[in-house]
Amino acid sequence: MLSATSRSPLPSGRLVVAWLAAAGALACAIPTFRSAALSAPPQAAASETLAATPAEAPTEARAKTPADEPATTPERPTTLEQWANLTDEEADAITTRHLRALGVAVHVYADDHDGQLPPRAVPNAALPPEKRLSGLVLLLPYLGKRPSYLDPEAWRESGLDQEPGQEALYHAIDRTKAWDDPANRNVAKTVVPGFLSPRGGPLLDQQGYAVSHFAFVRGAEGEDDGAYPEGGGIVFWPAPEDRTKMLADGSVNILGIGQIRSHFGPWIAAGPSTSRYVYHPSDSPREPTFGGIEKDACYFATCDAAIHFVDMAGTEKTMLRYLTARADGHPIDWHRLTSVHRSRAEWKAPRDEPE
Repeated sequence: MLSATSRSPLPSGRLVVAWLAAAGALACAIPTFRSAALSAPPQAAASETLAATPAEAPTEARAKTPADEPATTPERPTTLEQWANLTDEEADAITTRHLRALGVAVHVYADDHDGQLPPRAVPNAALPPEKRLSGLVLLLPYLGKRPSYLDPEAWRESGLDQEPGQEALYHAIDRTKAWDDPANRNVAKTVVPGFLSPRGGPLLDQQGYAVSHFAFVRGAEGEDDGAYPEGGGIVFWPAPEDRTKMLADGSVNILGIGQIRSHFGPWIAAGPSTSRYVYHPSDSPREPTFGGIEKDACYFATCDAAIHFVDMAGTEKTMLRYLTARADGHPIDWHRLTSVHRSRAEWKAPRDEPE
């Protein structure tokens, strides 16, 4: 600036006085502009984050925040505002896309882990079970990634390549510490749209932690005979000597991840907020089970990432057990299951027809 000014023609005396006055006013105003910009509410930025990258941009900002400061969740009002105006069909389309993306992420995880499904809880002998991280944490870096069984063209046609990845969020988690440790507090309060279903429930629990509207299926009626048992260790391939350690009944026949409608809790935490047993509605279980907008019917992703709308109340209790067990030797004829549908709209259609 100085060298450039020295090569300029000298202005007249009156112009010099005016120039100095303007420069002085600008110098006094700069701190005010900076203060206003730093204290301005983030509504404008928040309105842009969900449509493009729901969690990535806010994540970097939170990673630089001291752990004892409350995390902001700019996605929350924007998500609620955008989802409030959805039709039933649009809401279901988002629900099924998110659910299928989770199912596919399990396959991408398996590609990196010798065919093994993620555990329902991150193993950590130093922590009690209720303080461990959930298996959803392990899926974060695999969301939006192509599995080995889909070629690039099929992957593009699936539309799941548009799902935002969450690698930055994954790397912000201290996986050696408890889910509610101060080191993980900001991440635990970060809303992840991929774990949510429009109209599926609140986005935060009473403590301000971001929740999940989906959970892993452990098994049926308190038995760890599903794809995500207590000890984990279930594989797609290769076949182990112990047949019960694999999806012996076929991934297409086993419910893997489903919607929940009550007892919401942190997506980052192991426990009933992220993994549950399937109970038949006639059982009146004391512990939380699966469900969606319709109390006794909801969407599930089978272990091959296919989506089904299951009328649990309309399914025989024995058949519901067959749908969850990974190695009971009972094949499933999906075409004969009148209680399983391609969508909630298809399930409701007969009910809406006049008699």
